[in-house]
Amino acid sequence: MAGGLAGRLWLVCKPHATYEFAVTAAEAVESAVPGLAMDLVTVSTLPEELELLWSGGADAAFLWVPTGDERLRYAEVRTDRRMMALPGGHRLAGRTEVTLADLADEPVIVPEVRVSEDVTRHWLAEPRPDGRPALRGPKAPRIEDRLTPVARGRGVWLAPEPLRRYFPMSLVSWAHVTDAAPSRLALCWTARAPEALMARVAAEVRALTGWTCQNPA
Repeated sequence: MAGGLAGRLWLVCKPHATYEFAVTAAEAVESAVPGLAMDLVTVSTLPEELELLWSGGADAAFLWVPTGDERLRYAEVRTDRRMMALPGGHRLAGRTEVTLADLADEPVIVPEVRVSEDVTRHWLAEPRPDGRPALRGPKAPRIEDRLTPVARGRGVWLAPEPLRRYFPMSLVSWAHVTDAAPSRLALCWTARAPEALMARVAAEVRALTGWTCQNPA
């Protein structure tokens, strides 16, 4: 494993963000690196992913950046438009595009990730163009719990575009937020992971996602 030639690689991910390519990526890496077996571990929250990485339960993870953990090394593997989930009866429901100003007075469902305030502000698109913070609504720790309060009219939710396809709820309307920074998904790992192998995994995933920029942070 240390030489990148053989062994088992444990890769943790949230299926909502990676269902389009995770299984295919694992198979592609196994084909490209004979003797290497990849196992996918799925969880629902960022803290769970970070715990697996630092406890040794996983060698790498697919995480949206920023992660709030400056110790991690990473290579971006895809970008996605930022979407807004709106209640089905919302005044803007049915629009394909909105701006942050359109939603300035809307409470936003807060991802209760318990990692850092900077990560929370990123997911709320703070500060807003006028310098104000977002109006914070109910908190929800898991991705699958954030659409229920949206459907009940208790707030709106900012999310990467793949989550729209994973949750096609009839009570929720989705719109592209044109002035919100895109979401960036990365392959992340700790210092103990073999760098050459991580680079190979990132290259295989980028080939599947079509991500071409070669400037990882």
